Parts: sequence; C-alpha cells; structure tokens
Amino acid sequence: MSTSKTLKTRWFLPVVTFRNWSAESASRMVVSKSAWALTLAAAGTVAGWSTAIPLARAENPAPQSATSQAALRELLTQADVEGRRSAVLEMAACSPLPSKAADLLLEPLQDSDVEVRALAAMCLIQNSQHTDAALLVLSDLLDSESSEERCLSAFLLGHATEQQDFVESRLTRHLSDDDAVVRMHAAESLLRLRTGNDSATKVLADSLVSSDPASRAFAVHALGSDTHTPSATIAYRVASRLADDDLDVAAGSALTLLVWTHGMGQPAEGAVVSEARSEQIDRLLGSETPATRRAAAVRLIEGSVDNSRMRELCRRHLRDDDSLVRACAALALCNSQADSVAVETTMVGLLESRSLSDNIVGLGTMGRFPKVSRPMLDAARRQLDAEHACTRTLASAVILKSAPRDAAALDGLAAEIREGTPEGRSLAARTCQLVDWQKHGSLVDALKAASHDSHLRTRLAAGDVLAGRSANAEIQRVGHTK
Repeated sequence: MSTSKTLKTRWFLPVVTFRNWSAESASRMVVSKSAWALTLAAAGTVAGWSTAIPLARAENPAPQSATSQAALRELLTQADVEGRRSAVLEMAACSPLPSKAADLLLEPLQDSDVEVRALAAMCLIQNSQHTDAALLVLSDLLDSESSEERCLSAFLLGHATEQQDFVESRLTRHLSDDDAVVRMHAAESLLRLRTGNDSATKVLADSLVSSDPASRAFAVHALGSDTHTPSATIAYRVASRLADDDLDVAAGSALTLLVWTHGMGQPAEGAVVSEARSEQIDRLLGSETPATRRAAAVRLIEGSVDNSRMRELCRRHLRDDDSLVRACAALALCNSQADSVAVETTMVGLLESRSLSDNIVGLGTMGRFPKVSRPMLDAARRQLDAEHACTRTLASAVILKSAPRDAAALDGLAAEIREGTPEGRSLAARTCQLVDWQKHGSLVDALKAASHDSHLRTRLAAGDVLAGRSANAEIQRVGHTK
C-alpha cells in the first residue's frame, strides 16, 4: 500500500487550486506573523473582539473605531495579492462578523484575483451577510471556462444556506460537467445541501472505481460526509475499497463504513438469500481477478446467519489469501458462537500483520462488529502506537466503541487532531462523530482549535462535528437495494 507523498491534499480540493488553504503553503498563505497579527487585530477591533483573546468575544468589546476600519480596509486592498488573500482568510477565522466588518468585504468581492473574490464570498456566506452578492460572484465563477474556477465555486456553493433552490439548480447542471473533478465537487456540495441526492451519489459512486486514486479518495470521503446512509449497493462499493492500494482511500473507506454502521446492523444483514445468489457469490469468489473476488466478499454477510451454504462459504474463506476476503468472512460469522475462536484468530492476525493494508482492513472491519473479544480489543490497543496516523485513529475508533472512556484512545485521538498531517487531522476530526466527544475536555479543545485550522477540510470537519452535523446524527438503516 502506498504511503508516499501521494497523500498530499489531493481529495481536499484535488488539483484545485485553493493553494492558500493547504497546510503545505501556510507559510506562503500567511505572509508573515506580523501581517497575520495586524489583520486579526484590525478585524478584532472592528468586530468588537479582544485581540488578547484570539477568536473569542471580549467581555468588554473594543470600540468599532473608524481607525480600525481604515486599517482593515488597507489590508484588504493592499497591492500584494498574497496579503489580500491572507487578510480575507483571517477575517473568515474571526466569524461571526458584525455588519460593519462584513461591509468591508464587498470590495474584495470585486478583486482582480479569483481566490480573493472566492474567499470574500465564502466569508460573507458563512456570516449570512450580503449573500446575494456573494452567490452572484460564485455563480459567475461556476460559468468560468477554467475548470479550476468551476471546482472552487462548486465546492463553496455547498456551504450556502440561502437560496438553496437556485444553488441546487446551478450545481445539478454541473453533474455532467466535462471535467470529472468539477462533477465530484458539484456532487459533494449537493449532498451537503440536501442529503440523499441520488444523482449526486451516482457521480461519486462511479468515481469509486476510477483509475485515479485522487478521485477514489475524494469520492469515499465525500460519501462519508453525507448525513444520509446510502443503499447497500453503495456500501458494498465502499467496503471493497478497504483493500485499496492507496492509503487515503483505504483509511477513508474504513471510517466511512464505521460511521454508516455505527449503532445499527450491517448492510443486508439477515436478508433472505436464494440458492442462486449463494452460488453466484461462491462462483465470483473463485475468480482470478482480485476486484471481482472482493466485490463478492463484501456480500458474504447476506443471509450468513440462517443460510447453511453461506456459513460454510464464510468458514472456508477465513483462511483466504486476500485479507479483505478473510475480514468479510469473519464479519459475516461474528455472531456465530461456534465460529468465535476462528473469527477471533482471523481478526487478531490482521491487526498483528506487518502489512499496513491488513491493519486497515482489520480495523475497518472490527469496528463494525457488534461486540469484540478481549484479545481483539488488546490487538487494537497495540495499534495506538502504530507508525501510521490512520491506523492510530482507526484503532481509537474501535476501542472507544467498546470502551468509551479509554484514556489512551481519547488522548490519542485528540493528539491526532492537534498535531497530525492535514489528512490525519481531518480523519481524526471526522472520527469524533463516533464518540461522545462533549464529555471529554481534550477532544472539545482539540475540535475547537481545529475549527480554525489552516487546512480547510480539517476546519470543516471539526465545524461539522461541533455543530452536530454528522452522518451519525441522522443515521438510517442501510437499505437492501441491490
């Protein structure tokens, strides 16, 4: 499994464009500490905030002086484009803004630089001020000949809370955009605006089988952020990506499956399976093509409780050469007392493997067990010290499902949110959907800090959790659509 620098912020606005928002360019985005401090100071004064209490309301608000407004206007209109981008971005970090501060963003909406205009529109939209003007700017960008500008607009429109019918209509047209990345951004935004959008889900589902790992990673994370649990067919497609060669795709698939199955049964669990269906799954598992075998393996859970043929099929594949096939067989037999030892041996073996791929497959599957044995839980705890952040985060999720107050898992999750890579911080923030984070001060503090992260996806993930917007908040049982 690849652990190379392909993990850069690809699915976080892949090949787009919003250079300012990647942690890799933070030093370029924030021109200097003094400029950053000056922007915050000016914005804080205009907003009535104390600059001694960053991003928090002061008990005695400072006066909204004309001098402060003039200083902030100067920063927003300076000749250096990087400085203008930084100034607008830091104003966004100061939200909510009063009307006087928001008024100052009307000029950046007309800026010659696309990113300054987009940043200003984002800031106004998140503050629900001058939204008509902001939406007009983003709508114009959506018609741009530049695919990068269309991507940027499509992404930001997903955060609009007003004129949703207009916004959805504009985004829907771009589900058939010539550029695949624009299509994916439009689909993700449509799912944020209205959950369960079948057309948007189809675009992302098609991207799961793309030859481009960045497209697969984007799709799996976007599907996992939807607050509507998809059909079993979509869940199966995501499950088959647990063994993806790309680390980000595999880890994202694992977390998405954990969120979808949190507190409910597995896809198609207990469904009546005909003999023809059993024979079909058995035949496909005999294929020489790994993708075909994995697509069949994720369906082993169908009828495995009551169908003797399916049970025997699962038992046979507990010793399969493919780790995903073994894991799926173990998941299908997890409620069988007669197979408990064999299931435990299989799962512990996956977690103790030296293969990162096996570890992710094991953790992503173990987290979907209704109950795990002590040896399995101990194996997950050992992964808290793993070399790779994604396995540490997934291990925390598995442990906290069985032991909600486990200090090591809680501290580890908080540490990943605070100190991890951009992708690691975002993954850890999303994992908080699965735990009662409000009861743990370290997680609360980490999420609040992450809600102002320089990395946009981390900021949004933390903000969604803090606001109670998560797939788990509105979870529905996965459908049985095949």
